[in-house]
Amino acid sequence: MIKYIRKNQGKGPGDRRRAGRAADSNGRPVGGRSCSRPVSALCLCMAASTALSCTAMASPEFAHSSEKWETLRDNVMEYHELADLIHEYNATVINNRLEYDEYRAKAMMI
Repeated sequence: MIKYIRKNQGKGPGDRRRAGRAADSNGRPVGGRSCSRPVSALCLCMAASTALSCTAMASPEFAHSSEKWETLRDNVMEYHELADLIHEYNATVINNRLEYDEYRAKAMMI
């Protein structure tokens, strides 16, 4: 059950709750920040490492010519480059390709 905190309902002058904010049955504010700084920092680090690992999984330099890599990395997205960009950098496509390779390896063992 949610109730609203009245203006002078706090326990003293150090009470930081503001009037009109929703509170649960124990008087704790509802809404706002739901996780602490360490948890937020951990989530941010995990997201960054996932993004970096997906970039690191891109094809090696010898997969394309140097001219082709230059056009893919020039920060200009052109229509004829879309398929190659997706194939190289999209995490879903990379994961699907890795899973398919693992499936083929298991199928060849049988």
